[in-house]
Amino acid sequence: MEGGIRKRAAMYLAGCLPYLWRTVKYEEVYLHDYTSPREARQALARYFEFYNQERPHQALENQTPAEVYFQPVSAGGRQHD
Repeated sequence: MEGGIRKRAAMYLAGCLPYLWRTVKYEEVYLHDYTSPREARQALARYFEFYNQERPHQALENQTPAEVYFQPVSAGGRQHD
């Protein structure tokens, strides 16, 4: 059973990660001329904070990932820690 869950999770991530990196490149990386790796890391950290906390996602019914992940789950559901 556990192997099936891992396989489904891997398939899900295989679909989501290319979209995430495309978004990061077009909304952050291609718009800036970083002068050092440190500057790039700092800018990407700020971007991921924005991406998860402030940017609405169409696939999440225009909610942010943080809103979806941290929202209370109805009775019988599982709440994230």
